[in-house]
Amino acid sequence: MKNIWIQHLEKQRSRDSTRGSSFVEMLHSLARLDDGCEVKSVKPKHSGNKNRQYSLKKIREELAFDSLAESDTENTEERIPAGCKAEEMITEICRWTAKSQMGYETGIDSYEDDYVRLLRLQNGQLVLRYNVAGEDTFEIEVGSTEEADNLISEDNMTTSELYPANPELQWNKK
Repeated sequence: MKNIWIQHLEKQRSRDSTRGSSFVEMLHSLARLDDGCEVKSVKPKHSGNKNRQYSLKKIREELAFDSLAESDTENTEERIPAGCKAEEMITEICRWTAKSQMGYETGIDSYEDDYVRLLRLQNGQLVLRYNVAGEDTFEIEVGSTEEADNLISEDNMTTSELYPANPELQWNKK
C-alpha cells in the first residue's frame, strides 16, 4: 500500500482547486477514518484517474505555488480582500508588545516579542488576541477598550510581581 502523501501526489488536480487552499486544509481533505470513510463530509476534488503521476518538475511547481499562496494570505485578517465589505473585516484597534517571557526563561534570544492585539471582529465584538511564544494563540472577549486596558494593566501587575527586575516583560502599548 502506498503512503498517503504519494497517493496525494499521484492525484491529478487543477490549479484552480488549490488556489487559496492552505496546507492544513489539504491535510484535512486527506484525513480518513480507519474504515476508509472521510472524516469531513466534504467530497474530495480529484480526477477518476488515480494512477496518473506528477513529474518531479510538476511537484516542485505546485509546492512553489502553494508556498506563494500561503505567504500572500498570511495576514489576511488585516487586509481587505477584493470584494469584501468593511464589516466583514477584523480591525486591529491597538497592540501591546513585550519581550518574550519564554525567551527570558530559557535564555534564548531568538524568540520574537510576545504581543496582544485588541481587535474588532466582523460582528462588532472586541477581543484581546494573545500571541505568546510557547502557547497557543487565545482570545478574551472584552466589552470596551477601557476593559481591555484594565486587563492589560492587571497582566502587567502580575508580571511585575513575578519579574520585578524585568519591566521589559510587561506589555507596552504601540
